[in-house]
Amino acid sequence: MISLSMHVFVPRPLKPRFFHLVREAGFKAVEIWAMTPHVEIEEEGKLAEAVKWAREAGLKTPSLHLPFYRRWGAPDFRFLGLGDPQRDFAKLASDLILRVLDKCPDLGVPVAVLHGMGYAPGDEDYLRDLYARDLEPVVERAEKLGVTLAVENIMSDLSKSAEIAALVDKVKSPNLKACLDTGHANVNENVKDAVDNLGSLIAATHLQDNHGTTDEHLIPGQGTIDWQYAAKAIKACGDPLLTVEINGPDSGREFDEKSFAMHLKKAYDSAVNYFG
Repeated sequence: MISLSMHVFVPRPLKPRFFHLVREAGFKAVEIWAMTPHVEIEEEGKLAEAVKWAREAGLKTPSLHLPFYRRWGAPDFRFLGLGDPQRDFAKLASDLILRVLDKCPDLGVPVAVLHGMGYAPGDEDYLRDLYARDLEPVVERAEKLGVTLAVENIMSDLSKSAEIAALVDKVKSPNLKACLDTGHANVNENVKDAVDNLGSLIAATHLQDNHGTTDEHLIPGQGTIDWQYAAKAIKACGDPLLTVEINGPDSGREFDEKSFAMHLKKAYDSAVNYFG
């Protein structure tokens, strides 16, 4: 089953029609992008509404992306994450993450993607310790809820695949796994090393392409990743969630449904070509 991250519709507020476009393109599932203003996660019932719209469109919701920012485009916009040396922002990140994580069981969402360590340069041992301390209550909550946390490799030296593998090994929780983002790996290390380092820890994926220099979120096959190799290697790791995570076709311009429909169909056909 190939899923699509609703990241493709960001930064727009989510609408029911978006899910129907995804289903009409061929996808059978979506990863909910649980961040404002796309989904108003701080308003009671809005996350459940998003899941309801997905299922009404005939889509499964095997995963969601936990918050790593608040209010995209607002004057006070800032990325948020566990391990932030500015502890008030780390506390805000933790509060938002736990708020969303707590809803996963009732929503029937078994996997939650969590950004890895994003703060560098600095005292790396200190930053690792901060992240591990912030992560501990999140892992404990995931264990109680029966939700799998998949830590994503992001474009930070502290979030390369080897760092995530070491973190998972240190924590030793059956609920802590990895999310392989192919585009991030292509910029920050390379896809082969990332797959080799993470192996069976990979519970989820973000399948996206680029040209090796910046995070473009292109349709697989439009950049420099060797997808014949990547698909074979990823499938050999077990049965991870396969989620396409791409940018929209419009770069923030006024929404054009026809353009989106064509873009989503290209993305689906590409994913099927490589992953079957």
